[in-house]
Amino acid sequence: MNNELDLSFDWVDDFEPIRSFNDDDVIGAISELMTKTDFIPLVSQHLNCTAEAITTPLSLITTIDEFQTWVSVALIPSLSSSYHSLTVSGLNTLDKTSPYIFISNHHDIIMDPLLINISLMNSSFKTAHCAIGDNLLAGKTSTLLAKLNNCFRVLRSLSSPRAMFKAMKVQSSYIAYLHFNKQQNIWIAQKEGRSKDKVDLTNPALIKMLALARPKSTPLDRYLEALKIVPVAISYEWDPCDIDKSKQLLEEASGVSFQKSESDDLQAMEKGLFGHNGRIEVSFGEPISANGHTTLNHYDIANRVDAFIHANSKLFPSHYVAYQTIEGQLPPDCPYNNNELSKAKALLDERLDNESENVMVGVYTAYAAPVKSKLGEFQAK
Repeated sequence: MNNELDLSFDWVDDFEPIRSFNDDDVIGAISELMTKTDFIPLVSQHLNCTAEAITTPLSLITTIDEFQTWVSVALIPSLSSSYHSLTVSGLNTLDKTSPYIFISNHHDIIMDPLLINISLMNSSFKTAHCAIGDNLLAGKTSTLLAKLNNCFRVLRSLSSPRAMFKAMKVQSSYIAYLHFNKQQNIWIAQKEGRSKDKVDLTNPALIKMLALARPKSTPLDRYLEALKIVPVAISYEWDPCDIDKSKQLLEEASGVSFQKSESDDLQAMEKGLFGHNGRIEVSFGEPISANGHTTLNHYDIANRVDAFIHANSKLFPSHYVAYQTIEGQLPPDCPYNNNELSKAKALLDERLDNESENVMVGVYTAYAAPVKSKLGEFQAK
């Protein structure tokens, strides 16, 4: 807890609809989870094991930590075939005893928070409580799994501005309660929903939401600094959902609002988890502080998160050949040789075989976006 500012937040009943599970909820939640007909068959299929091999260890779990350990031991190794390598950097500069709010770019529904927590667990940090939109919690099974994994609900389906503002204040207070009272790490995406076009820009409204819980007696810049916001850049060589995202963007550009169904999200989750992501890099920054700045507000924070993500995103051959296709030339600092670029181009062409020209352009444009970000073509607000 930040004693200097004496920041402390009480538990309120309004947290109940959005909170993640506590240890007291675990036994009942797991018992209910094992009754769901879509859970055991799906897990046993991907683990290539019997139902009993899943239900037996699950029935012995009584805490959130034990459940997350089971996930890391039983499930995460099965995902290793979905990526070629995972490189993590920056955690050595952070304090394991201090709580942080991690804000990252967001390209995949499940993989992004999962990678954050895998990185934290492997470096002996506490895992993060993860913000997840209520649109992804339509089914009981997904809700149980999410809340057992320290996910809390973000209310996005509200239409009334007044109801939305009230929900944001509750969310801000819940995050503050977790951060200052419970000393918990938190992960939240830099803007609502996945970045389908891979233009990674932080919505300043997100930072404004985080500050809604600020006590009136606490200066804004000191409160934002006390949140210990850490930017994180997540980089994927390949996106298993690249074609789907391009088609969704085309539909939206045509003037028709894309209407997602629960099955769309479930398919996106499965593709992200078990599709081919290639090489992955996760780069953690340092907590954002004033450091001599005269002000520190939601725009400053958003700009500095963007600057870190753009500077520290790993660019792979897939990004460079897409940029070359869109712009007609490579940027001058491309570190890959012709052989590496040719292989990436062939893989891109292969995955886009039989797709329309508009879909192809959308996919190439998305893969080129991180290069443009690093070159400064997408400026901060």
